[in-house]
Amino acid sequence: MKVTFGFDTSGLVSLGHTGLVEEIVNTCNIVVTESILDELYDIGNWGDLDAKSAKMWLKCLGDLDVRDSERRENAEDELFIICNQEGIPIVIDDIKAFKRFDGLIECLFSVHIVYFLYKSNKITRESALLSIEKMRVERDWKRNIIALTGWILFE
Repeated sequence: MKVTFGFDTSGLVSLGHTGLVEEIVNTCNIVVTESILDELYDIGNWGDLDAKSAKMWLKCLGDLDVRDSERRENAEDELFIICNQEGIPIVIDDIKAFKRFDGLIECLFSVHIVYFLYKSNKITRESALLSIEKMRVERDWKRNIIALTGWILFE
């Protein structure tokens, strides 16, 4: 049985950098909104590594659980409402939004999904650590809270 998570655009884009999209699709029920898909389409037009990541997710449209939602100013606010109503954890790499939602709902970073795949024996420890490093470098995280969280999970 798949575990359900709400995925914001930022989390999806980060995870697209890992090469783990297929494992995530096979292991998780991925809840998104139309606004998140719109953002993925926009990012897909950029012509950089984030665009490549967005396109990976767009190839998996049939595997995404796209939920109807009332349009809000931010896509993450739409997803938050759905996740909050259904008791679904939200995966978000937007640190400001994470801080807004933390304490109101279970908030996870993309690195938590990599760790979840590792703990579910879907990927090796080495593959997980390489994926986190790839996200850190390609997303230009340096030593931010997301990268630090990833390293701490594997200590």
